[in-house]
Amino acid sequence: MNSLQIIQQLIDNKKFAEAIGMLTEQINDTVAGGDCNDKAELYFLRGKLLWRIGEHSRAMTDYAYASELDPSSPAIKALEQARDIAGFLIRSGFSDVFRTGAAIQKPDSGIIVHSRG
Repeated sequence: MNSLQIIQQLIDNKKFAEAIGMLTEQINDTVAGGDCNDKAELYFLRGKLLWRIGEHSRAMTDYAYASELDPSSPAIKALEQARDIAGFLIRSGFSDVFRTGAAIQKPDSGIIVHSRG
């Protein structure tokens, strides 16, 4: 089983931190050499996981790296969408939620509150 298959198993089992760690190792191993498209794929995949766990700024950075390495990468669209979401949240007064990755939840009372308060 190759490392990408192991990473996919971790993702399937919702072990995102471990998958991110393995992707980081893969990125570090390929930064010195290798195919730009492979590196772009790794950055894009790590960015998707970072976005999923609420690390939006880091995800956008990875999308940007992937876009620079491979101009045909789906990371270009992901970065565009992430910027749109960030802009909307900032204009709507939810910039703190975006920066911290904190979730907004609806408690039983029907009032929307920030997850930290």
